[in-house]
Amino acid sequence: MKVKWYETRKRWRLIVPARFTGTGKKQFILFKSKSGGEAEIRRILNRGSSSKPQITEADEAAFTLGKDEGLSPQQMLDAIRLSRSSLIGRFGKNTRPQI
Repeated sequence: MKVKWYETRKRWRLIVPARFTGTGKKQFILFKSKSGGEAEIRRILNRGSSSKPQITEADEAAFTLGKDEGLSPQQMLDAIRLSRSSLIGRFGKNTRPQI
């Protein structure tokens, strides 16, 4: 991937290959600066995708439940870790109880 000057639009253009997009089709992204395009290339290559991460319905429901209870994201993580450690203490490390 390279950022190239696109004379017609007077912008820097990045062509993102299909394998890096969430749609499975190549995308054209325009930037006002070359450095902006290069930053996008680094972001894509570090994440492996130029699309936003996929959030499942279950993930959203869990987050909403914690939020409705007035928990911060850190408190939600602490609660998950506490629950996990108590289950491991109760059932052992190599077993996973059905919840």
